[in-house]
Amino acid sequence: MRRLALMCAALLATTLVVTPPVAADPAADDPVGPLQAYEATGPHAAALGSSYGPRRQVSDTGYVQDFVNGRLYATERGVFAVHGAAWAAYSRNGAHGALGFPTSELQPDGAGRGTGIQEFEGGLVVVSGDAAWAIAEPVLSEFRRLGGFEELGLPREDEVRSGRFWTQRFERGRVSASVRAGQDSLLLRRDRRNFVKSRIAPGESDYFFDYGRPGDAMLVGDWNGDGTDTLAVRRGNEFHLRNSLTSGPADVVIRYGRPNDVILVGDWNGDGTDTLAVRRGRTYHIRNSLTSGPADAVVHYGRPNDVILVGDWNGDGTDTLTVRRGRTYHVKNNLANGAADNVVPYGQATDVVLVGDWDGDGVDTLTVRRGNQYHVKNSMKAGAADRVAVFGRPGDRALVGNWDGKNHAYREKANLEPPAEIKPANGASMSPLSPAWANNSVNATVFRRNSVVSHEADGVVHQFTAYYDENGALVLARRSGGGRWEYERSMHTGNPTDAHNSISIAVDGSGYLHVSWGHHNSPLSYARSVAPLSLELGPKESMVGRGETLVTYPEFYRLPDGGLFFLYRFGRSGAGDLVLNRYDPPHRTLDAGP
Repeated sequence: MRRLALMCAALLATTLVVTPPVAADPAADDPVGPLQAYEATGPHAAALGSSYGPRRQVSDTGYVQDFVNGRLYATERGVFAVHGAAWAAYSRNGAHGALGFPTSELQPDGAGRGTGIQEFEGGLVVVSGDAAWAIAEPVLSEFRRLGGFEELGLPREDEVRSGRFWTQRFERGRVSASVRAGQDSLLLRRDRRNFVKSRIAPGESDYFFDYGRPGDAMLVGDWNGDGTDTLAVRRGNEFHLRNSLTSGPADVVIRYGRPNDVILVGDWNGDGTDTLAVRRGRTYHIRNSLTSGPADAVVHYGRPNDVILVGDWNGDGTDTLTVRRGRTYHVKNNLANGAADNVVPYGQATDVVLVGDWDGDGVDTLTVRRGNQYHVKNSMKAGAADRVAVFGRPGDRALVGNWDGKNHAYREKANLEPPAEIKPANGASMSPLSPAWANNSVNATVFRRNSVVSHEADGVVHQFTAYYDENGALVLARRSGGGRWEYERSMHTGNPTDAHNSISIAVDGSGYLHVSWGHHNSPLSYARSVAPLSLELGPKESMVGRGETLVTYPEFYRLPDGGLFFLYRFGRSGAGDLVLNRYDPPHRTLDAGP
């Protein structure tokens, strides 16, 4: 979560009332309207059953009406029904708040599988008999890239979240995708009720829940590193953290600072988890874990009476500070004293300002709030808002977060299909992989050891490689006998913005893949595959349990007996030791060398 936690009291109200936007009502020129006309004449009218409740607005141009067996949507993409098993899967996976609006009716898949498919802005629903499953972005793009239904078959479960990686099981395999870059939106709080909106748009909330007491001060953060923001109640210097957007007791309770301290929330070290910082005047006491104890860093910036905003202003994965003085913003891209890196004028001096990543590009920007109007800017520069949305009531308390872990701009992103094989003029051949991080040399730095390795088993040569994708996920790839590459986005991530964080891989004599990544004077990151020739890595583990806190330049070397040497620098530049460990495949043990 990259934003300023506003510390105002919750305001009184009990139900959500939507103020319609200026945009035209699609039924304004037609007394019947598209929903009612569809109810009478649409091809799925009988399947929907009888209607109940009025037509409701849920976005700038989106309207819905509920029926006994589903829901009818009227948007700029058309009027479509979602009903029966498709409705069960769609609603189970967040409905339009997560999958977007329908863009087609439920129709046969055209391949003779006896299944039906309904497409949505951010995914699709597959119906087979009485069962139905949703395939949502970004898993859907990866599923299609790997061959879709022909290669993997039908889905057999909903996506499962593990940290920043979402995985879904299909008939003939599973697909994993990284969801590191999320997209922020609004939560409106009244008394102790919280109305959640997954995308900034007018209309009703996607859902609501109760948490805390009406007078509680609330903070927003990703407290467990799963890519989803949730709430924390602050009572003095006690913080009650909840890891889901549901009612119930806190998952974690910690104490930090003093009862009257100003508290800021941010990911100060880029590890994907939000923690607390105490502000006292122009001094910031930053804690990098959600535990009690002394600050991990103390930073001085600005003036004691400055208004401070928190955000990731340059997309490097780390939150820093911005000083606001009237309508001018002094942006700092590192946690250090000194002059601002960027000075931006925006809005009016009296505006309420919110911070968030509104378009899912990994960079936080500003939104001006005026009553129940939100003027969203997707770049840190002066100029008109990129969009204006009306939501809720002027007196609502607004909080910002990525509530579902998703990036709803996926459908606007470029096709991720790898290019066709390249044939260089010198007679060599190149086999392109899937898109990878290319903002620096981390995937191809000169000191990288073992970017591609081979292992022969049963007369077949298997090639392996590893690299960071565009979101910093550790991707593993394998091909056998020179055939097609297979991919696995692992559960692990690195910091590709620092080119020191290269990846080293090796295959031992038993066929197990060993990977070490993400080091620049940092704790050891090492994992090995769960089975011979497998691309699935187990969890991080230590090697010998000592000399593993300040690692840089990892290198694997395979030995004639199938064992491995692992070489790295322990310590900092100019004050480090060379460490050599040995791995014994028959006993699967690691020993430290002399």
